Amino acid sequence: MKTKFYLLLTMMLVSMGAFAQSNEPLEGDVNKDGKVDVADIVKVIDIMQNSTPQPTVTYYWYAGLTLPDETNLASIANETLNAKPTTWTSNPQSLSITNNTGADAYFYYCFPTEWNVVVYDEDKTTEMLLEYVSTYKLNGVEYTVHRMGRLQGEGATQNLYAKC
Repeated sequence: MKTKFYLLLTMMLVSMGAFAQSNEPLEGDVNKDGKVDVADIVKVIDIMQNSTPQPTVTYYWYAGLTLPDETNLASIANETLNAKPTTWTSNPQSLSITNNTGADAYFYYCFPTEWNVVVYDEDKTTEMLLEYVSTYKLNGVEYTVHRMGRLQGEGATQNLYAKC
C-alpha cells in the first residue's frame, strides 16, 4: 500500500515539475516570476493603489441653426458619443438642416477637431467648402465650428453628409 502511495506521489511531483517548466504562464503569476506567491499579491495591491481610472470622454457633434459654443453645445448636440464614430467612414452621417426661424439664418456644423470631419454635398463625394467660425474646448475636447458661407432663406433645407 505504501509503495502505491509513494508511486502516486512521485508521479504527481514529476507531472507538476513538468507543468512548472512549460512555457504556459501560470494563472495568478502577476509579476511573471514563474511562481504564484505573496509577491503576486503585493503586485496586485500595487497596481490597484497606483492605477488611475481613465475618465470617459464625452464627444458631441452638431448641425443646426444655433451658433454652438462651450456654453450650449451639450444641450443642442445632435448626438453624444464616447468615441469617434467608426461607421462614418463607410456610411456617411446625414446632416440635414431646415431653416424654420422665419428669417435668413446660417447653417452651423460643429465636430471634435480630432475627428477630422469632412462635410460632403448630397452626392456624398463633393466636399463642401464651409467657412471657419471658431475653435473652443469643452471638457478637455477641442471643437471646430464651421458654417455655410451665406445666409439660408426661410424654408431652405441643406442635406449634407459627414465622414471622418
